[in-house]
Amino acid sequence: MPSPAVYFDDDQGQLAPLRDLRPIFDVRTGALTTAERWNRQLHRETAAVFVPASLESLATETQAAPVNTLERSLGPVLVVNSRCPVPPPEVAKLGEGAALIEARSGDIIAAHLDAADAISLIEGSHPDMEEIGLDGH
Repeated sequence: MPSPAVYFDDDQGQLAPLRDLRPIFDVRTGALTTAERWNRQLHRETAAVFVPASLESLATETQAAPVNTLERSLGPVLVVNSRCPVPPPEVAKLGEGAALIEARSGDIIAAHLDAADAISLIEGSHPDMEEIGLDGH
């Protein structure tokens, strides 16, 4: 079974007013939300979601997964930047300890990390990981 997914809303998207009403991974783009699309395409379950403080109360009401917390002993997880609506094909081959980086901006697209490193990444530090640059995402 693949590692579970952890979605994070880095509060940098330009999707207002939709983004004002829900976390970015909960915005529908077509028939599915970003989280639903990633989970279906990569056969994953959601382990946790991380949102800005302004959306924490709402996310707690609408999400089945834990909000802004992740069990450190969970093992490896796929950390997903919710601004990426469709998983790039490279995500399926992402090895543990590696991250896909959008080459132009330097933003994380996804990373396959143990839970402790995933928390560090979401909190703004950069754990030791192999960075794989992607153009055009």
